[in-house]
Amino acid sequence: MYNINDILGEINNFMANCKSEAAQMSKDCQRVLGMYNNNDIDGACKQVFNWVNVFKGSKTKVSEYSTWFRKIVYNLIYQHLDQGAGAKYNQTELLEKMDLPKDVFKAKYWNMYSPDMKIRQSRYECFSLPLNYAEVECNDIYRAMVHYIICHADILTDTVVDLFGKMGLVPALCANGYSCRHVFSEEEKYKELLLFQRALKKPAKLYKLVKEMQQYLSKRSYKRQIKLISKWIKISQLHTMLAIKGLTVEQAINGDFVIWEDKNEIYSWAADYFFRMCFTPEYWLDSKRLVSKARGKRVITTWLDTSKVSHKQIDKFTGMKKEDFLKFADLYVNKVELVNADAKECIYDMQEESLHGGLNNYRGTKDLLYIDVPKYIREEKRFLFNDKDHMALLDMLMDYEGNWILVWKMYIEKPADATVKKNKQSEVALEDRPYEDIYNKNFFRGEKEYEQIKYERTIELRELVKVLCVISSESRQLKVFRYRDKNKNTPKQGFVK
Repeated sequence: MYNINDILGEINNFMANCKSEAAQMSKDCQRVLGMYNNNDIDGACKQVFNWVNVFKGSKTKVSEYSTWFRKIVYNLIYQHLDQGAGAKYNQTELLEKMDLPKDVFKAKYWNMYSPDMKIRQSRYECFSLPLNYAEVECNDIYRAMVHYIICHADILTDTVVDLFGKMGLVPALCANGYSCRHVFSEEEKYKELLLFQRALKKPAKLYKLVKEMQQYLSKRSYKRQIKLISKWIKISQLHTMLAIKGLTVEQAINGDFVIWEDKNEIYSWAADYFFRMCFTPEYWLDSKRLVSKARGKRVITTWLDTSKVSHKQIDKFTGMKKEDFLKFADLYVNKVELVNADAKECIYDMQEESLHGGLNNYRGTKDLLYIDVPKYIREEKRFLFNDKDHMALLDMLMDYEGNWILVWKMYIEKPADATVKKNKQSEVALEDRPYEDIYNKNFFRGEKEYEQIKYERTIELRELVKVLCVISSESRQLKVFRYRDKNKNTPKQGFVK
């Protein structure tokens, strides 16, 4: 929301050559806002009405009204609507009292977010979900930060796009007020999510099966729970592989489940799928990866260890409330639109502006992009997204006209020998580190574990960071929100190396 200092700053810029008039106008603006603070919304609207008459007398078009005026109108309406049930008027009624078009905030006139839409964006309900498949969107604090950032988007659009959709929790839970919430997924993942979304259309039926899993798990010892979780995850993986392998995109869209003789089998599959999404080991933690020994040294592999599940995660799952699950189902079914589109292809298409299946009309597109880009080292193989793809993404964002949110994470590799002194860490060769199976400059793991695509890393992480610095200095001023900061909602200006 624009504050009084923003408005006064705009007035001073507007009246730079008429300081006495600027001072008087500043006083008038403060008086109008004072009327509102004294609960005189009608008096404030009357003053705005008088300013509109002045604009009309000078034959100024509505689309050309000054920025300071737009901000004060926005400020008055926002503060009034923010009262909720206590608001005397709605947005349309207030605009009528000010003698302004009811669609004045749309592209035809001011092309800015309306107070009503920002109020809807600001609504956020943090209900508890035990999902654990992704580092950011499954974390309550991260999600709240993303919601806060979305609320401060300033380039008008009605569409949010989750470019690397893992499941789409951010569009589902953090993007109130937007009429289109798209989740981009490559074909196999798209079919999975489409089946899951279809099963969620009968949430009570699905929750009944999830509840049985909660109860069965809660009555077992921790040791037995771990064995059950590992077993059920493997069953779910096999069940999903068989389901997706025999299903075309058209069949998934039309609900023609030829893979199951009993149509109710989809709910059993969806319950298993939800369970797996709750207990997928944290791929971003080395402690949750299988460790092997190669040539006499410890090696952290790409494989996840399903036996490493915390008491806390089990308690979150068994303690999940029915109302939270039903709310999640309602949002996911009614608000999220799944899109069969590969993020990497879209990025290169947007660079080349061919756009055969990505975002439409790239140069004029201002969709709000949420980009949980595959993390350096840890997720690159998982998404077949290498250093050159990272660079292509940043090049695309350099010229992108809309708002975007980029999830970025730095990784520092630790030496294999923990006894190595700090001043000698730089001497530890890459091949002597425990991450050889996760990151190796000689190959890039393919879609199947036995595939090894020859690949030479040519762009270091520091080079990617430099591009972010260039974007911040030459393209747009980036605002950086850091998870580890005490005040997570206070951004740092620019991207600092």
